[in-house]
Amino acid sequence: MTATTSSFIPGTVRMLVTFLKHHPQFDGPLIIVSESLSREERRTLEAISPRVVLREIGEDLKERIAAVTAALPALYPTRGRFYSIEALRPDGFDELLFVDSDILFIGSVADIFGRNADCCGVADGCHLRGFGRHPDTFAEVARGRGILSDTFNAGLMLFGPGALTGTDFDAVLERLSPAWFEGLRCGLHDQSLYNRQFAGRTLLLDSRFNFLLRHRALLLPGVKLGEVKALHFNVSPKPWHASIEAAPYAGDPLLAWAWKQWNSDVAPGIGTIA
Repeated sequence: MTATTSSFIPGTVRMLVTFLKHHPQFDGPLIIVSESLSREERRTLEAISPRVVLREIGEDLKERIAAVTAALPALYPTRGRFYSIEALRPDGFDELLFVDSDILFIGSVADIFGRNADCCGVADGCHLRGFGRHPDTFAEVARGRGILSDTFNAGLMLFGPGALTGTDFDAVLERLSPAWFEGLRCGLHDQSLYNRQFAGRTLLLDSRFNFLLRHRALLLPGVKLGEVKALHFNVSPKPWHASIEAAPYAGDPLLAWAWKQWNSDVAPGIGTIA
């Protein structure tokens, strides 16, 4: 499953095309959750594969997002990040992989499946820096008793059976409120909700399964680029909105390499920069 908005469609297409390339045995649905896409945008996404399933976010989630963004207008431009909560809505799956639309697969992540955990994810920047997060404010603090220590990035998450019963969906939906975000001392959106909900229930995966380009300095040289399976472009602007001569890609050899990976071997008309 992934989530998209009009501005992220090139990333969605590219992510799914590379996922299928590196997982030829995958035969499940490719669920894309969104809100009010145009007919042309829907056709673009449906052209990726016959297994694409377009799904409008639920009315209950729409109402929650509307309440949060009305109270906190600064969150409105990035409200699409909350669409990922649909991943927890019960739908009969034993496992569900959620992947952000700014991820590029350069290898297979099949090894992550079948883990005995409600949630699997890759360490976030806070964890990589050696800190934890306060459970209420999500401020970055020293690790200790009562502090969230195994914090993870929400760009690639594998949910197991225990997370897909509906209980976690209901709890996250309830926490999605103005009161929660007014109390935060960080810039996180859906990631704060998942880390709070799955505290103590998350298995941290190797960073090669979700290589966070924003935190490349923290990850290298510990992670070998030749072993990376997925590049996460958690930088701005996204590679479909920038040339290799533009910041932050210009002058950074690793980001320039990543940009070339995103723009290489693209099927005609699929995932290219408009």
